[in-house]
Amino acid sequence: MTLKIGQLNGIDGAEFTVSLSSVIEMADKREARIGVISERSVLLKAERKIETLTLLGEVTRRYIIVLSAQDLINAICIAYFISYCSCEKL
Repeated sequence: MTLKIGQLNGIDGAEFTVSLSSVIEMADKREARIGVISERSVLLKAERKIETLTLLGEVTRRYIIVLSAQDLINAICIAYFISYCSCEKL
């Protein structure tokens, strides 16, 4: 729609008002969309952090299991060595 001087009377003025309010409303919607995108970004970052911490917890749990198994193997080896040495003395 091209505006000319004196054109803002009657229906053309109403059309201009509607289209102007649509532009303003669209700007508000744009800000709302940006807000939603920003919130989604914050949520995504939080979810990634949760996943990272969950994975780190699982790795730590498995590492402790491996260390426990190694200590158990060492204890069994020591017990075997002690029993073997005791039998040799008999």
